Amino acid sequence: LTPQGVRHLAQMLEDPAEAEHHVNIVVALGMSESSEAFPALARLEAREPRGEVSHAEYRARNALPFALGHLSRADRRALALLESQLARSSPLAWSYLHLSGERLREQLERSAISALGTSGLPEAEPLLAEVAQRAARTRDPALATHVAHARAMRARVAREGGLLVTASCSARFSSEDFFQ
Repeated sequence: LTPQGVRHLAQMLEDPAEAEHHVNIVVALGMSESSEAFPALARLEAREPRGEVSHAEYRARNALPFALGHLSRADRRALALLESQLARSSPLAWSYLHLSGERLREQLERSAISALGTSGLPEAEPLLAEVAQRAARTRDPALATHVAHARAMRARVAREGGLLVTASCSARFSSEDFFQ
């Protein structure tokens, strides 16, 4: 994306009339790896809704960690935002259908863990190691497996590059598989 394209998408992300497209905008801004995309994504994160959210809002918020993982390769502020998502211990003020409270917080935490893997950054490894220790301490095999996959992904992205790994994964899955 050009800087002008990033600015245009950032404006669209602020427009409620474009809500159905917000998920695609979030992903595009993250994958742009442009530091100009960070403020728009940070504003979305900071605008935490209350109560039941729409399908479009849920999809955009669910895609946010994925976008931040990609963006973090170009802008470390995105990595810091992922770290703050991991540190969240209180339930969220919003819900979507059957997802609320601790269940929603855990789902978004797992998305942040995956995004740390997608980043490929060496700075993500200590964060992932900390979550792996928590998984061992709490005897949570599902979390341990998820973190192990994220650590393997982080190493692969570091070795092969984010775009190559993303392209090979995209050949098997569509964004609809992840952001429904």
